[in-house]
Amino acid sequence: YYKEMVEQPRYLSFLEVLELTYQITAGIASAHEAGVIHRDIKPENIILCPMVPGASQQFFYVKIIDFGLALWVEGTQSDRLTQYALESLGSPPYKSPEQSSRAGDAHTFATDVYALGILFYEMIERTQAPSSHHRFYFSRYEEALVWERTDIPTTFRNLVEQMVQK
Repeated sequence: YYKEMVEQPRYLSFLEVLELTYQITAGIASAHEAGVIHRDIKPENIILCPMVPGASQQFFYVKIIDFGLALWVEGTQSDRLTQYALESLGSPPYKSPEQSSRAGDAHTFATDVYALGILFYEMIERTQAPSSHHRFYFSRYEEALVWERTDIPTTFRNLVEQMVQK
C-alpha cells in the first residue's frame, strides 16, 4: 500500500517521489479528463500494485480507489455520482476549503489538486501539513509549507506549494 511505503523509517528518494507523484497525478488527470472530481484523495485511497509478482525489485503501478464521493462534471453543470455529493464529506487533512464549505456546486478540479498537494508534501516530508487550515476551513494555506529536506529541488517544492495556495 502507498501508506505503508511512505511510512517507512527512511525518506523516499527524489526518484521514488517523482515516480509516485507522476503515477498518482496521471491517474487523477485521467479522471478529470473524463469529467470526474474524486474529492477524497488520501493515502488510504492509493494502492501500489506489483507489476511482477515476486520480483526482487519494487516495480509497481498505482491504483486510485474509492470514488464514492466523486462528482461528475459535464459542461457547467455537475451531477452526483453518489447520493452524498452535496454533503461535506471527505478526510479533513486533505479537504480543500471549497469542499468544506458545503457548497457542492463550488467543487472544481482544484479540489483534487489541493488534496494532491497535501498528499505530496506529506510524502516528501513524512509529516502532516500544518494544521492551522484544518481548524477553520475558510481559506487555503496563507503561509509557506515548512521544508526540512534539502534534496528536493526548489522547483518541485514550489509546485507543491502552489497546489495548496490561493
